[in-house]
Amino acid sequence: MLEKTQLYVQEWLELPLMLRIQMADLFQIPKSGGSHVVSGEVLSDGHTNEDLKALTLDKMHSFTGDESDDFLHLLKLTIDKVYGKDKTSEANEGADSSSDESTATAEEEIEEQGGDL
Repeated sequence: MLEKTQLYVQEWLELPLMLRIQMADLFQIPKSGGSHVVSGEVLSDGHTNEDLKALTLDKMHSFTGDESDDFLHLLKLTIDKVYGKDKTSEANEGADSSSDESTATAEEEIEEQGGDL
């Protein structure tokens, strides 16, 4: 089984728009293509597979503080941290169960996408 080493355009587009914007800014992911929409479906937001190579293990290591070499594990931690769902904020949430739909965890995002990021 091949180990995942990068996020591809189709997977990138499955992430929520605001998450993509934040991650592109945080990880300095370039946008070398143009947006492409057909019948209301976004086929490209301008990021190419080559652009998405900027989301590296090293950058996710620095951002998350986790030294794992598992791309999907680091991506989950990265998404959780961008959403503010890192271990520190989870511990501080305590009994507060009124979480907003827009702060879904990465696990929920991955499950919604068939667990196939």
